[in-house]
Amino acid sequence: MVKILGTYAISYTKNPENLREAYNILIVDPLDFNEINLEKFPIRPQPLVTIKIVLVEFNSTLGMDEALAIIADSTLDLERPVYEDAILFWQQHHNEVGGERVIVFPHEPFYDECHIGSIVSMHKGMWGRHIGFTLSNTPVGHNLILAFRKRPVPISIS
Repeated sequence: MVKILGTYAISYTKNPENLREAYNILIVDPLDFNEINLEKFPIRPQPLVTIKIVLVEFNSTLGMDEALAIIADSTLDLERPVYEDAILFWQQHHNEVGGERVIVFPHEPFYDECHIGSIVSMHKGMWGRHIGFTLSNTPVGHNLILAFRKRPVPISIS
């Protein structure tokens, strides 16, 4: 039911300011007609680590909540990403993945004044892959790739 398409590292350690740099590119890029800004998506402190983003697809159409439940109950050790993951993934891998398909990061949604939930997604455009929004209740099927965080493995000290 769930197929892993690939695993990609994103680094919060390359430069402590790399998240701010990614935001600056998004905010001034006239080709990206999106509403990703510091007001809606403030930069939150993140640990200086490298994490893995795992891209998955489902072989049938289901609701986003059902897809999240399947991932939570699986043995894949995946968890919901945060929106900062989506922004850094776009900055570090935007031309490497996805083909024509939309990549959706099912983080906790941003709700607008009409209470419509949105999550960050990457879309293929004429000039490459662009970042924007997808409704948080979008059905998951063959046309979408979902991106999750690989749960860190606890280190035991003996």
